[in-house]
Amino acid sequence: MLFKKFMAISLSFLLLGTTTLSAQGMNKCAFMLTKQERIKEMKAALASMQELQIERTKAREIRDMLVDTSDSREIALLAESLDEEAAALQAEGRFNRNMAIGGGVGSVILAGLLIKRMKASAEGATVTAKLMSAIKNSNKAAIGKILSSAFIVAITSTFWFGSRMSEISDQREFLISLVIKLNALKDLADTIVGLEEEIEQEEISFAMRLEELRSEGLVDYNQGEIVCL
Repeated sequence: MLFKKFMAISLSFLLLGTTTLSAQGMNKCAFMLTKQERIKEMKAALASMQELQIERTKAREIRDMLVDTSDSREIALLAESLDEEAAALQAEGRFNRNMAIGGGVGSVILAGLLIKRMKASAEGATVTAKLMSAIKNSNKAAIGKILSSAFIVAITSTFWFGSRMSEISDQREFLISLVIKLNALKDLADTIVGLEEEIEQEEISFAMRLEELRSEGLVDYNQGEIVCL
């Protein structure tokens, strides 16, 4: 009788231990999945920073000197129109900000990004042509309509704080908010280097921990995918 009770208790502890180890294994695997996702997010952030840094450099060159290329002229014209849109919104009292919009590179960066993205598709090329035509003809109504079009705003919302777009009812105000944010953009070189180093450290740590868990039989790793065992 005592033997049976002893065996029952021993079996209970064995099952509990197995369950605990299994749970610990799943927790470790879940941690690795989270860590892998974080590394992906960091790399995406790095790519965005690198692109903005390149565009910031180009924008300063366009702003600080006369560059005789078609793209540069289009960027300069669109940037000027964006600044005029900002002034119009402020005059209407629909965009109340106690900060200067002009004098920076925000509108130039945004214009450069927009033109590059628009020219990458047939629809975008058509919109670009219409926008440049309206700008050259000083057709303010047409410029405002094109800048507020779903196509332009869809492209713009992919750059920065796209989630905030739903909070801003006026699409032109969204564009100007974006210009102000880009205007405040500082040199990202140090941030980029720091993030590159952090990603490298995270990847080394990830690889070492992954190898440990693989040797323990808790995870499998195949073509970049973690499988919990």
